[in-house]
Amino acid sequence: MIYTKDPLKEFLEGELSIGYDPVRIAQKAFLINTEPSYEIPEEIKEILYLLEIMEMGEEFYLSEEQIREMIDILDNKMPPDAHQNTSPAKSVFCCKRS
Repeated sequence: MIYTKDPLKEFLEGELSIGYDPVRIAQKAFLINTEPSYEIPEEIKEILYLLEIMEMGEEFYLSEEQIREMIDILDNKMPPDAHQNTSPAKSVFCCKRS
């Protein structure tokens, strides 16, 4: 099965609906990324890696707002040229606020 942006968007929306917990999101992103039945395109892998590293500490956390931005990008609610890069992972990372 190819893991596309739609299941990723649904995963992120589902996780945020039960509460923002960056470590939980990171752990579940890791499980998705290592699921052998998924064929994951490189653009989606980049997003999963970005989510996974949140488990390494607060300095790597994406805010809830940034994750919601990522959902909007995945849902095509934000035009790709709204950021310097077209990759959702790179767009959110480039705009990461401290």
